[in-house]
Amino acid sequence: MLLHVVVRGSAAQVGDLVERYGAPPALTRVLATGVRPGSIDRHEVFTLLGARQFTVLTEFDTAIHTTYHLPTGERAQEPAYLMALMVPRTLP
Repeated sequence: MLLHVVVRGSAAQVGDLVERYGAPPALTRVLATGVRPGSIDRHEVFTLLGARQFTVLTEFDTAIHTTYHLPTGERAQEPAYLMALMVPRTLP
C-alpha cells in the first residue's frame, strides 16, 4: 500500500498571506468552521498514523499552487512538505 502525506503551510505562513493580501473567501469560510491552519512535523506524521511500520520512499519540500489569485495577478502558493510512504506487505 502506498500513502502520500502532504503537510501544508503553517499558521504563520497563512497569516502572512492574509496580512499582505486579505483572506481569500474560501479561507474565510474554512476559518469560520473553527479549523485553523497549521502544520505537523515528520515525527507527528508517524504518531498520527499509528504504530505501523512505514518505509519512506521519498520526502521533500514543495509548494501547492492554489486557485486564489493575488492582487498581483499571480496565484498564491502555499509551502508544503510531501512524504510518500509504503506499508510493507506481510507474507503469510
